Parts: sequence; structure tokens; C-alpha cells
Amino acid sequence: MAWRACRFGGIWFLALSSFAWGVASPSGCDPDHAAEVRLVTVQNSGLENLQEYAVAIALDRTNFDFAVPFPDGSDLAVWDAIAHQALPDWLESYDAAAGKGLLWVKLPALGAQASVSLWLTAGRVPGCAAAAFSGFAVFPFFSDVRDVVNWRSTNELTVSNTVVEGPLTITKRSVIESDGTYNNTPAVVQAANGDFVLSYKKGPGHVGSPFVILRRSRDGGATWSPEEVYWDSSKPDPGLARTPLGDLLIAFVKADSSGDLGGAYSRSADNGLTWGPFTFFDDPPTATYVVDPLLNIGSTMYGAGYGLYVGGTGDAPSVWSSSDDGFTLSKLSELRGPEDPGLNETALAQTGPNTLFAMMRTDDNLDTFGRYSDDLGFTWGPLISYTSQVGVLQDPEMIQAGAALILLGRDATAIPGVPGNKIGYPRQLVAFVSYDAGKTFGYGTVLDTYTGQTIDGGYSWPILPEPQKGWPGGEFGLDGAGRCQPAEVGCWGQNSQVYIVYYADSHSLSEPDIKSVTLSVRPPSVAPSSSLHVLSQLAPGLATHALNLKATRYALEFRFRSNPTPAGSQFSVVVQGEASGSAVNLVDWELPSTHGADPTADSGIISNGEFVQVSNSFSYGESYRLRTVVDEILGTQQASLLDEFGGIISSNVAVPLAQGSAHAVVVQMGNNSNLRATDSLVDFVFVRAAAPTEPTVVVTSAR
Repeated sequence: MAWRACRFGGIWFLALSSFAWGVASPSGCDPDHAAEVRLVTVQNSGLENLQEYAVAIALDRTNFDFAVPFPDGSDLAVWDAIAHQALPDWLESYDAAAGKGLLWVKLPALGAQASVSLWLTAGRVPGCAAAAFSGFAVFPFFSDVRDVVNWRSTNELTVSNTVVEGPLTITKRSVIESDGTYNNTPAVVQAANGDFVLSYKKGPGHVGSPFVILRRSRDGGATWSPEEVYWDSSKPDPGLARTPLGDLLIAFVKADSSGDLGGAYSRSADNGLTWGPFTFFDDPPTATYVVDPLLNIGSTMYGAGYGLYVGGTGDAPSVWSSSDDGFTLSKLSELRGPEDPGLNETALAQTGPNTLFAMMRTDDNLDTFGRYSDDLGFTWGPLISYTSQVGVLQDPEMIQAGAALILLGRDATAIPGVPGNKIGYPRQLVAFVSYDAGKTFGYGTVLDTYTGQTIDGGYSWPILPEPQKGWPGGEFGLDGAGRCQPAEVGCWGQNSQVYIVYYADSHSLSEPDIKSVTLSVRPPSVAPSSSLHVLSQLAPGLATHALNLKATRYALEFRFRSNPTPAGSQFSVVVQGEASGSAVNLVDWELPSTHGADPTADSGIISNGEFVQVSNSFSYGESYRLRTVVDEILGTQQASLLDEFGGIISSNVAVPLAQGSAHAVVVQMGNNSNLRATDSLVDFVFVRAAAPTEPTVVVTSAR
């Protein structure tokens, strides 16, 4: 029983193929009895005899009646016009509404300067067995989801026949403030009376944002009170926290009486309506730039900050605690050792009864590191790199929601040599989830993208709300505090909700908005996929499939689409040979490419080690159909971007191969860069012989 086709939008695409070859027609089977019979003439004007050769039959309303076949084209068949024998065929795409289709058929032989006649039938043929499309029967190399076991993966890359619905689902989005000024770096806390209290900076630009705004919501973030300027401070970044006994703290950078800048905090005993005098965290104030006391463990508050490293250059994070409900805070430890790089913005989470986990980014924005403390922050273990798992995250934030430890941050995975805040940065707020107390993070999710410069968005602040009487129904599903302890892995029944505020420029105007997003946190689930699912971390990883190919002139063809990926996406398809015992890349697609002028959009191939652009746009969720014609004798390749029915959208001139000459022995796909990841669905990839002069195909009426 053959699987035929699946629908994506309005177009029917091949989903699964059978392995059956075309066979002689059974007794009583006459294709002339089909509802529709079209004559297909294939003309070879070239000088080569073609054997076992695949040709494409393009259908449109000028040569075919789309009202006759099934809506998905599954009852099409191709026959030898003389012997009335079915030929191996494969339906790549079919859209009856648009009046287009693309059908491949394998010809046993086609002589030089010769032609062959075929019949194309539509509708079931009385007395004939149902046709079974098979790319495996048509091409010398073909792979789709049924061929998943033949791909061999390396370096944390996986190729599967399943898709995972991650644990994070966006249930609501909201724009809190959008007034054409530079609104940035928000924080939010739920006061003891249930109100949400929101803080953010406001001003004409990122550097000059002097005003600290406070606002209040009494309905769980559905509506907000008018802006009220509470303080004037041109330095970042206000943070909010609730003490174990229910008071509020706000902390940000301000100047002391001498004009020296440092982190300071103020206290409110009336749910954020009025605030007391500021107290600097450190003496001198300049020693600690900022501290966010976000984590309450029993009656003790913990927070992470950073300041100048006294043992050398750069910054050093520090851990602070308070045992008197936040009236005084003292430094417990530093998170940087003598051999460590400069480190700054840091998030804290409790991952065990006496265990703290810290996640921090480096001063140079090239790495994200974590480390553990087994004594609640007094001493710390070695640095652990998380860059391959999560990329480079600015302003990391962590929150425990049921069994899920959620990590948030702004993507900062740049391209070496590309100036900061320019092209090459994904401009995304992203989230990851860990179920093993921070040892590994996965389920990367893009929560929002933004425009402008990298600094024009992406800093966030999460809380677990406690529902209150009078809030809109169905918004949050927690009871009371509603928070599992980290060890309680079985507490999924709470259906945890996380409320996040962040800022993002949506109009390329350097005028960010204050926004919010609500996440529902559920157990991840796995579902079958109709495409090969290629998933990687931020590390080079390619899955390899053996290729047994006689031809030295051939075409590599494939269709894929990519999902949004933290740190940005790069999908690669490679044809590789071997010369003198070494692997040689003949074809190397990068979609989009970190070697392009705009690594978020430019796609193309590598030729002699240099990038050659084929397309200057890239969108998540959009299917891309690509072809490269390789001539191993001449040492050339020609790349084309096609539409879903085989029409050429753009094509390059022939250029040298990716690295050098060899005979193709494997096909690879995945991600070949440590600067990007991929989460891509591959409908098919095939290799076929390609004559210097392709045969022409004409479809006309047969009766």
C-alpha cells in the first residue's frame, strides 16, 4: 500500500514513496480506457545516448485538464505508448486549484537525436492496478522520510521521522507601551496584594533614557495604569523583586553624592506606591554595577550582580544574599576565577536543596557559561560552556515552572568580523528548557523577533503569576503560589504559566515598545513527520548518506523549509567526494549563509571556498526548492532556485566546485557552522543524471 501525497497550503507534495518499480500491465489493463489520456513526447536533441534517465513532465492548464484526476493527482500514471506498460514515476507537486503539477518519469533508454512517445493518464484505469509513485524507482539516489534509517549523524545533529511539540506555547501577546520614544529594559513583579508592578526606562534613545517609569495592573497584565515617572537616572536597568515577607525592592544604577555610579536599591512597604531612600549595594558604589535580588529560598533572598574585576581586566559577577527580608544585602562570592574570561550579566536558579546554578555571558559576547554551587552560593565549581546548546545570550534570565527550568535571553551570536549591532545578528528573544537541573538545555523557542539594531530589543523579565479574584478567566492556571520545588518532576498537572515583559523595536525606527508574552508550559510531545526532520545545536553537524552514482554530470535537487531557531538558522546540503584519501566537497549549499553579506537572508553555494549568492531573501516556514547541476569532468557547478513546480526563479552561471574535483560518494545535510543551528524539514533530496542538453518534453492531446 503506497503513501501518496500530503497537502502543504494549497499544494499537494509527495510525503511518502513506495519502493515498487513499474511493472507490466496486468491482463485486461489498457491505459487507453482512462478518463484522460495525454501524449507526452520526449525529444533528445543532444549527442548522448541516455539510459535509465529521469525527465520532468510539467503540467499546466494549457496541456492538461486538472478536473479529471483526484484533487491530489494520485491517480496519474505514465505509460510506454507502444507497449502500454507503466513506467516508474514520481509526483513531486500538484495543485489542481492553481492548475500546475510536476511529474517525474524514468525512461529506460533515449537515443541521441531521437524521441520517445509516452502516455499520461488521469483517473483510474479499468482493469489496472493502482499506480504507486516512487522516487526511489525513478532516481539513482532518492531520500525522503521513509529513508531516515540510512542517514548517519554526527555531533549532536539528529535526523528523524518525528517532530517535537516543545513545552513552551505562546498563549497571549500584548503591547503595553508604544509611543514613539525609546522604551526599554522592563521588569515586573507581583506585589503581595496581587497587583503587577512594572518598571522600565524611557527617553529619546538607548543611551539617553533618563526616566524610570512605574505602572500598575490589577487584572494580570490585561490593562495598565498611566505612566508615572518615579526617578530620573540615565543609567540601566531597573529590576524588581518581592521579599519573602511581601515588600518590594527596586534596583538600578544611580550616582552617589560624589557622582560615582553604582548599583543601589529602594524598598516599598505599600506594594510599590511609595518608596524609601536608596542604599548602595557596595562600598565604594562603583565596585558593584548592578544586583537583581530575584531568588527567594525560604526566608533568604539571593541575587546576582556584576562589577569591575579587581584581579584583572573586565567584569566579574557576584552573588548576594539577605537574611533580613532585603533590608541589607551582602556579597557571598564572586563567580569569576583568575583564569576565567570577563563575565557580566548573570541569572540564578535553585536546582537542588543546597544547589544554585548560575548562567552568565562573557564580556566579549562570544560565549555563555554556567557553573554550580553545592553550598547555596558560598563556593562555585568550574565554568561549563553552554554556547553550543544556547548560543550567546545577553541578559540571561531563569525561572522554574513546574518541572521545567526556563532560560531566556537575547541572541548575541554574531559573525566574526561583522560590526556589532549590524547585520549578522538574529535579533530575537529566545527561550530554552532544561529538565535535568540545568545540565542540558533544549526545546529552543523564538518568542519574538525585532528590527533595528541588536540593542533595540530582547531584554526580558519573567514571573510566575499568582491568580487573583477578578482577573480575566483562563489567563493563568496556577493555585496560590503555584510553584513546584525543583525536585518535584511530576507536577505537570499545574499547567504552569509564565508572564514575561520585554522590549522590542518593531518598525526599524530605534523606538522600542514595551511588550508582554504569556507562556503555557506543558510536557513536550512527539508526533510523526511527513518530512525528514533535521535538528542541530550550535555546532557543525552533518548527516551522511551513501551515494552510488555512475554519472559524472548530474543534478542535486532538494526541497526544505526551516523553523525559527534560536541563534539563527543555517541549513546545509553537501555532495562530497574523495580524492587521495581526503574528503572533498563538490557542492555546499548554505541557506541562509554566515558567509553572505546579510547572514540572516543571503543563501547560496560555496565555490573555491568563496560564497556565491543565489537568493537574497529567507523566511521561516517557506518551502525552498533548489538544484545544482554538477559536471565533475569540467569541475563546475550551476545553482538554481526553483518554484514548487520546477520553474527557474534564478540561476547562476557555472562556477568552480566547492573545494575541488572528485567523484561523488555521499550526500550530507545538516548544519556546517558553529555560529548557527538548524531546525529544518526536508521533503526530499535526490540526485539524477543530467545531460549537457536536457531532453524537451511536450504534452498534447492523444485523442
